[in-house]
Amino acid sequence: MRRWAAIVIAGMLGGVILPILAVLAFPSLAGHNLWEAMEYLGPERMFHLVPASAPGVKPIAYLDPNMAHAVCRIDLTRGPSRIISQLDAVFWSVGVFNAHGLNLYSLNSRTSGRSDLDLLLIRSSELTPLGLNPPPILEQAVVADFTVNSVIVVLRAFVPDSTLVAEISDQLTSADCDAPFQLEPPEAEPEPSDAVPIIAD
Repeated sequence: MRRWAAIVIAGMLGGVILPILAVLAFPSLAGHNLWEAMEYLGPERMFHLVPASAPGVKPIAYLDPNMAHAVCRIDLTRGPSRIISQLDAVFWSVGVFNAHGLNLYSLNSRTSGRSDLDLLLIRSSELTPLGLNPPPILEQAVVADFTVNSVIVVLRAFVPDSTLVAEISDQLTSADCDAPFQLEPPEAEPEPSDAVPIIAD
């Protein structure tokens, strides 16, 4: 019964509340340098769990207490970044923010049409030339392009029960923020030759 109630609540959150929170996730830091504010969590291109409010820990305002959050900072001048995650949560969402905390892109488990997350973040100037001969990654992943050089990715998952906090938190931090991929298009196969081979005597 509790599980069904959790699923119903997650559906309500996913349909109404969470798309709004995706835009308002960091209102207290909007206009400030979110990139620097998140440095304490750890190195770039790795997901780090955002600690819950506790003595000695400065919480981030307006984060949903029913969700677990992980953050990954990405400097896109070092190249595109592919994010891969397999979450068992009833509901997950991902938001991409600029260095000042403004939401640039949002996606969740309901709007993505798939259970896993496969997201390629790339600068617009690098994506445009690929349209002439698109590599397979553009068909495999959801592609989001940006004109900014630095982004902060916030991955969130619904926690229906306190006993699942550790499990869902582990899934968030296990997400790959720098998964391998190829931007080079596949090599064309050589066309068969019509020439008749010459057999020497």
